[in-house]
Amino acid sequence: MEPIYRVSVFGYPHTTVDGQAISAPEKLAVALAILAGQPDHMLSRRRLVSMLWGNADIARANASFRQFLVKVRKLEKRYGGSLLIKSGKLLSYDNTIVHVDLEKALSNDVVDDTRNGNYPGLAAFVQMLAAPLLQSVDIDTHGFEDWHYELSNRLLNAKGAALSALMERETDPGRIEKFASDLLELDSSNETAYRALMKLWGEQGNHTRALKIYNDCRQVLLTDYGIKPSLSTEQLAATMGIKEQSPKTAFAPFTAAGNVPAGSGGKETALIEQTLRIGAPRMILLPPRMVQGASSPVQLIEALLDDITAGLTRYRSIAVLAAHSGRMASQNNGRDFDAIGKRFGVDYILSTVVNPTDAGSTATFLLLDAHTSESLMAITKRLREDDLPGLFSRLSVEIVRQLVSTIERREISVPTTTDNSNAYQHFLNGRRLLWHFDLPEIRKARASFRRSINEANNFAPAYSGLSRTLSMERLVRGMSSSELLIESLEYAHKSIRLDPLDGRGMRELGFTNLYLRRHDESLENFAAAADLTPNDADMLADYADALSHAGQGAEALSICLQAKASNPDPPTLYDWLHASILYQLSAYKAAIAVLQPHRNNPGIARLLAASHAMSGDLKTAQRYGAMVRENYPSFELNRLSELVPDKNANDTKHLIEGLRMAGLS
Repeated sequence: MEPIYRVSVFGYPHTTVDGQAISAPEKLAVALAILAGQPDHMLSRRRLVSMLWGNADIARANASFRQFLVKVRKLEKRYGGSLLIKSGKLLSYDNTIVHVDLEKALSNDVVDDTRNGNYPGLAAFVQMLAAPLLQSVDIDTHGFEDWHYELSNRLLNAKGAALSALMERETDPGRIEKFASDLLELDSSNETAYRALMKLWGEQGNHTRALKIYNDCRQVLLTDYGIKPSLSTEQLAATMGIKEQSPKTAFAPFTAAGNVPAGSGGKETALIEQTLRIGAPRMILLPPRMVQGASSPVQLIEALLDDITAGLTRYRSIAVLAAHSGRMASQNNGRDFDAIGKRFGVDYILSTVVNPTDAGSTATFLLLDAHTSESLMAITKRLREDDLPGLFSRLSVEIVRQLVSTIERREISVPTTTDNSNAYQHFLNGRRLLWHFDLPEIRKARASFRRSINEANNFAPAYSGLSRTLSMERLVRGMSSSELLIESLEYAHKSIRLDPLDGRGMRELGFTNLYLRRHDESLENFAAAADLTPNDADMLADYADALSHAGQGAEALSICLQAKASNPDPPTLYDWLHASILYQLSAYKAAIAVLQPHRNNPGIARLLAASHAMSGDLKTAQRYGAMVRENYPSFELNRLSELVPDKNANDTKHLIEGLRMAGLS
């Protein structure tokens, strides 16, 4: 009988086996915690070693890892079972015998529990996070510090959401106060918690204490972020009689945003309370506000904001004002966000505050609704001047994506569709036909998409479908010319122009650019598509394919597993992509296991042949090789490099080596 290892990583890490505490290397709990947060609990050995021992001395780091692994194997020999599993270049663990409490915490869906009224589950989740993640663990590598910082924030955000849900349904005053206080301990700017306490003390007739809570809220927001409370908080305070209710201010629309010209509206214009916008939402980025004692130079933060501005300009769904406008706005209006919104005709404002901490400076990026001063998103990041390339490559990209995602979720209420039922029916028929990867069906699908466009020539998804039929025909026919791909690009661009917020057009752009071997552009396209449609399983599968061909196998595996999780009954293509990535990572037995349900499918035979060959089972490999020759008599190994769009030639050679060992030529 296999032992059960339990690894606790909240508070001081400790490990038990069958209920008995054991002495284990500290980095074992850290390694298992890192793996617990990965899809399928898998991570490349190179990445794990880098996170635990750093990159400064690779040879020394690898030696430390080997010594660590020896200690782990001694534990396994003593108590039984496997704590860490090696599969090619990947490391993982078996969660049937190794139970890591972080895995359970990450599996909690606070939104789903709230929707289903699972309040005991929410309370248990909050209790689980009572102690810090990996308390007292001291690993001085950028990789570990970034992982620990990001995951801790993610868990604390989830804890905050759980506390909010518990507080909102609670009726006991004592527990409401406890939940609100816990929320403010997590985030001193949480206006929901302040409002709950204001209501609590107001209902108990203690207006003096309610006023103190309101003033505390104002002081924290002003000191830490340079902003006023949101309209919801101000209105509650006015309704409770703890502040004077100011008259509603009317203002005329801003002409530069493409709105009604100033002065043309008479009495009706004077009653307008919010600008009417034509086109994409407008955004302005203000210069950073440096709190006394912050060590990072203002020039560094301004450079980062310039990088964020450049990133935002790539998105068609947001219009971002030039940096000069932000500087002018700050000089003339300070932190009066209402005045800035009116003067510059913007819908969103990004305010940045740099604060000193014991561990160096942190920057808080606060996204505000310019019309209400409501805080929509806050991201706090540590700033390290010794890691400028990493800061600019990782931080700016992450902030841009979160900004775009937040704004688009706020802007979109209903996805674009068409009122023409015939157009929609033709589109659905085309999609159904594309499930089959043979040429006649692909061409029938193209005809359906064209009929859809004839019925409604502004229906963006039909152009995306048309784009896919052209790129797929080139693949099926094994063509080396790029004519169909160039035409496919045109239709993808047309789809994006018609509906910039529909991720399908961007997905087709990424797919076509992949086969044009424009790998960097392809990955940018898929990243943008993922921001627009993060739960589109087919898009995620294509994204994983593009990452794999770009030589980023570990990242591809993570995205592929997300795609499969989003589509519980996926098509065969998903398993083929999954196994292809595992093969690239030299996890041959894992690839074979994924393909087992399709072992009699001739379309899968080529990958099974290569995987069995590289795993040392030449007899089975040659049997699958014979299946390939029987079903695809024109298959030529020397043409594979023309058809497979690998960025790294060694990845293609790796596949060719396996196929040659299986008897193919």
